[in-house]
Amino acid sequence: MSQDSCKDEECDSSPSMHSIETKECQNAQGVASSHQKPSKYSRLKKLTAFNVWFNGILAFTTLCLMVIAYWQLDATNQAIQISQSANAISKESLRVSQESYRISKEAADDSARNFHLEQRAWVSARNADMTTFKIGEVPRIKVVLTNSGRTPARKTKTIFGIAIANREILDQDLLQFDNMNTSGLYQGIMTMLPNGLMIVHADSDEKMTTSSMDDIKSGKRLVFVFGKITYADVFNNVRTTRMCMRYRPLTNSFDNCSVYNDAD
Repeated sequence: MSQDSCKDEECDSSPSMHSIETKECQNAQGVASSHQKPSKYSRLKKLTAFNVWFNGILAFTTLCLMVIAYWQLDATNQAIQISQSANAISKESLRVSQESYRISKEAADDSARNFHLEQRAWVSARNADMTTFKIGEVPRIKVVLTNSGRTPARKTKTIFGIAIANREILDQDLLQFDNMNTSGLYQGIMTMLPNGLMIVHADSDEKMTTSSMDDIKSGKRLVFVFGKITYADVFNNVRTTRMCMRYRPLTNSFDNCSVYNDAD
């Protein structure tokens, strides 16, 4: 009976031992589980901290890059403004230089022109005399030319004429003479020195009669002598002088006409 009962007890005790072992196993799993849970939480916490740290660095880096980009943009704008200012200054300097060159050139041209005017030859008619004025002869007038300049008048050529008219001579009266080809009528070619004189003569194509002489002396008819002188100055510029004088029989003298007296 005891053996059987022991067996029964062993049989009865087997489930209890099994439950104890089961509990121990569950406890062991619980302990292991309790050890595993903190490890996962720790890794998650570390990962979260790394993300926060990384995002912070990324944000700081982005901010730095934005600040640098702003500085670069501001520096670029300043460089553009400086370049535009330099360009404006360069344009103004160029304009000032051009204006200075223009003024200098005008001053140099004026100086050269004044020098030419001071040094060039100036040929003009000094006076005229009626050398022949007789009945039966053609009137003859002597004209004295002078060079009042400081240098010689080269290749001086002259042509003169006499007009006897019923009125004052006008500029258009001499227009035909002024425009005609007079190259074959010039009275020789000469060089006039400074302060030098040249004497030329003009002859009328009308012989004097008693009536024409009386008309001239009474003033009914007028006597004019006119002419043109061309010459070259030392600067190789061709110059022209035109002259016209009227005869005054009462004083036996000449005075200048109101036209055809000019020089270049």
